[in-house]
Amino acid sequence: MTTMSSKTLTMPTKNYLNTEYGLKSWLLTQDHKRIAILYLLATTFFFLIGGVAAGLIRLELITPAGDLVSADTYNKLFSIHGIITVFSSWCLWHQRYWEIFSSHS
Repeated sequence: MTTMSSKTLTMPTKNYLNTEYGLKSWLLTQDHKRIAILYLLATTFFFLIGGVAAGLIRLELITPAGDLVSADTYNKLFSIHGIITVFSSWCLWHQRYWEIFSSHS
C-alpha cells in the first residue's frame, strides 16, 4: 500500500497588484499587467472626456437660441472633442487594443 505525502501548496502573497503601492510604482512599472491596466484606464478617461464634450455640443445644438454656452466655449468644446477623439481612438484604442487584452493574462 502506498501513502501519499501531504504537501501544502502555498500561493505567493505578492502579485502584480500589491508588490508596491503608490502612484510612482504604477507609473514607472515594467510589469505588463499593470501597463495593460494603465492603458485601459487612460482609454476610458479620454473616452469619457470626449463624450462629455460631445454631449455639451449636442445640447448646444438642441436649444433654438444656442444660448447654453458662448460661441468661444462652443469652439473650444468642438476642438477638444475632435482632438480627444482622434488621439484616444487612434493612439490609445486602435494601436493598443490587442496589446491590452493580450498582455493582461
